Amino acid sequence: DGREVSSTWILDAEMGDIASVTLLKDAAATASFGASGGVGAVIITTVTPLEGKPAIAYDYSLAADLPYRAPWARNIAAHHHLLRFDGGTPTFRYGLSAFSRQTPGMERGTERNRAGGNLHLSYQAGDLLIENRLAILHADGKVENAEWRENRDYTETSDAIAVNWHPGKWSLDGSFRYSRQKGDGETRGDYSLSTNDPGDTIFITMSFLRSDYIATTKHANLTILRAVAAGDHSLDAALGADLKWAKARETTHTSGWMAGIYDEFTGKTSMKINSRSAFASLNYAYLQRYLLDVSASLEASSTFAATNARAWAIGAAWNIHGEPGMANSPFTVLRLRANIGNTARVSADDPWDWEKVRNTDVGADAALADGRLSLTANYYHKVAKTIFYVNTPSFPYATLYDVIDEGYELAAKWHATLGRRTTLAISGNLVHDKCSIGESYSLSSVAPAVPVDEQPKVEATLGAHLRYRRFTFQASCYARLGGHYNTTTSLISLLESGGSATRLAGSRWNPAGQDPVAATPSTSRVYTRHSNNFLELRSLHLAYDVPVPRISARSLRVAVIANDIFRTSSFDPAPGARSVTCSLGATF
Repeated sequence: DGREVSSTWILDAEMGDIASVTLLKDAAATASFGASGGVGAVIITTVTPLEGKPAIAYDYSLAADLPYRAPWARNIAAHHHLLRFDGGTPTFRYGLSAFSRQTPGMERGTERNRAGGNLHLSYQAGDLLIENRLAILHADGKVENAEWRENRDYTETSDAIAVNWHPGKWSLDGSFRYSRQKGDGETRGDYSLSTNDPGDTIFITMSFLRSDYIATTKHANLTILRAVAAGDHSLDAALGADLKWAKARETTHTSGWMAGIYDEFTGKTSMKINSRSAFASLNYAYLQRYLLDVSASLEASSTFAATNARAWAIGAAWNIHGEPGMANSPFTVLRLRANIGNTARVSADDPWDWEKVRNTDVGADAALADGRLSLTANYYHKVAKTIFYVNTPSFPYATLYDVIDEGYELAAKWHATLGRRTTLAISGNLVHDKCSIGESYSLSSVAPAVPVDEQPKVEATLGAHLRYRRFTFQASCYARLGGHYNTTTSLISLLESGGSATRLAGSRWNPAGQDPVAATPSTSRVYTRHSNNFLELRSLHLAYDVPVPRISARSLRVAVIANDIFRTSSFDPAPGARSVTCSLGATF
């Protein structure tokens, strides 16, 4: 909804309030996001209130997780409740939702619970639209065993006001958002603290540690758009500015025995970051067949220079289906496209954490059979220049790396109506990705050798969606074939999970299970190679819309969802958990 959120919010937010998720990967799509979106962006749109008579919807689900290859884990059952109330007129709409999730952990003595609510108000008068979104989220969790006990919780409150005004060929979009997160934690137990120097380990018997923090963010942006059309030519221009103010403070109190001496101390830290950015874009079309896009952004912050956060992209497309000779062709869409650009990612609190990425993307889109069959092909080549820096007394070094990621992706989707009450959709994609480290430029006297993993030759997914009368059935599976990898995390896995070239470079010297920044590099490390073949039936979903009298309810649906049902692999020692979820949803 236009505000930047953390990965913690993604894990704790109510999935039932999310309407759509869009992944942006190429330079043309991410250039306008500045330093935050230098390696990509995920656009999440929440549910908007429905116009009409007031409606109440309630969903309940019971999820059971059944772990395997994990003797320390237990079977668990999680409860989830969601209540939504919305309605309104074409002028004013309202929506209110509340949810609760209680999730015990697979390890005894662990749990994580979430609760929250959302209020969405929308007012429209002619060309003016005003929206207000208020959200409250609370999460708490604990870990407890014979030697360790930890409790943590936080509450996040956010409010966003957006104004959209579209008089004629002009558009004006502005918003102001405020969020506040407050949390605290308490830890009791024993632990050891190690440094990078061999044999330098401090054992601490800690009786108590408590911390609390408050973080606030203010975010304002304004975008002006202008659309111009003259004959066969059309031009859309956008100019925008973005301001962000963030500050946080944390207080910790620690008491315990260190090296035989009891001690206690209180520490306080604070952080304040102000950033501002500007972006511009031009979209030109001739005869709606020949398209050209240009975009650029510049971001500066109180913690990094503007030169490290410049981004630009140029893209072009050709709608071949619009050519006069294609009027009787079987294609409803046939398009060629390409874009090239530079993006940058800069950490707000670490001047050594940055990367610059050169992106090249070429692709084609096609749709046949009145749009029932769609095909997409993409080729991408990305070179990320990043720095891997470790500052330790015994082994300080810094190295510049070129992390190269290239590959292709083929996707297809077919949907059809089979009779009056049956619809079927099948989708799949095929990916070949190769990620490697290219040239390196050592900024110190010593830099360790970098072993390279052989990535899977092919990765593929396949999904099906069948609707028959009141029944809905969905299934998805995943496979990868070829390649080898070490017992540590592979380059492509790190890229998919974190997207940071710094992590890719740093992880090459990790002993398994250690943090890349904290690990001491070693050129004598032994790597065990394993084949990388894998097949998994990821999920099955069966739902039934129960016929109910109109006087009692508008709709009633029961569903069963199973995840991680079956897998086979040449080497997959990691533990997992099969889950079965039963849900009941009703609208009144």
